[in-house]
Amino acid sequence: TFAGRPRTVTTDILTRDAKDIAFADYSPSWKFHRKIVHSALCMFREGTVTIEQIISREAASLCQTLTSFQTIPLDMAPELTRAVTNVVCSLCFSTRYKRGDAEFETMLKYNKGIVDTVAKDSLVDIFPWLQVFPNKDLDILRQSVASRDQFLHKKLKEHKDEFCGETVNDLMDALLKAKLSMENNNSNISQDVGLTEDHILMTVGDIFGAGVETTSTVLKWAVAYLLHYPEVQNKIQEELDVKVGFGRYPLLSDRKILHYTEAVISEVLRIRPVSPLLIPHVALKDSSIGEYTIPKETRVVINLWS
Repeated sequence: TFAGRPRTVTTDILTRDAKDIAFADYSPSWKFHRKIVHSALCMFREGTVTIEQIISREAASLCQTLTSFQTIPLDMAPELTRAVTNVVCSLCFSTRYKRGDAEFETMLKYNKGIVDTVAKDSLVDIFPWLQVFPNKDLDILRQSVASRDQFLHKKLKEHKDEFCGETVNDLMDALLKAKLSMENNNSNISQDVGLTEDHILMTVGDIFGAGVETTSTVLKWAVAYLLHYPEVQNKIQEELDVKVGFGRYPLLSDRKILHYTEAVISEVLRIRPVSPLLIPHVALKDSSIGEYTIPKETRVVINLWS
């Protein structure tokens, strides 16, 4: 009922006129792209390199960095962002970065520009005609998107040059394989739903952008709260020591036995949600909630913080 998405000036710039998943309107094309991405991500559950192995590798790298800075002040924000970026980049591009990498610093810069501008309630999204006037935020967004697109084009070219059609190592490979399969079969599906290079770039950009920003923000809030509540730190450490031990990293399957740790994570997500107001939705048909009538095409904003 509320699965639609509104078209705005900022999201059109960000997604090349809604050729992604997060901001695209509900349609056969959206369902097709979402299905492809879901299938690609599922391969990391049982593949040769599972997502748990990727996360464990980056957790070990982060711990090594923190250990080496025990007696030196360290800004943890970029370290947490790098760890999360490496997990997402492994899923999307089979790439990871070391501290101080120039490409990583470029990603941080353009991602900050995108987040800072898209997160604002811009008047130009309410009154699109305002875009004819000088707009500093739109200029920053366009520059950041241009930098992001340059990076994504580079990754796409690398994957196209190395792609053999059989081995799928990451999300970009999976999208290229789906596009190639439709072209070789002269599928009518491709004409109906569309799977151009723009769709591939914007879809990967979605996964990369949303995955890095949201996860790293949650981790930063978690660290901030744990610093102020050392007794909570101690209880988490005790639970991990007793129920997981020292011979391995925690796994997703451990969630059912790590009750206190799970409760702390849930509390951080509750008190500091990464997106208090979710991406705006649009009503696809006339409906009602309680005594309120919601006409078709009404913009719906969900207050997650409430």
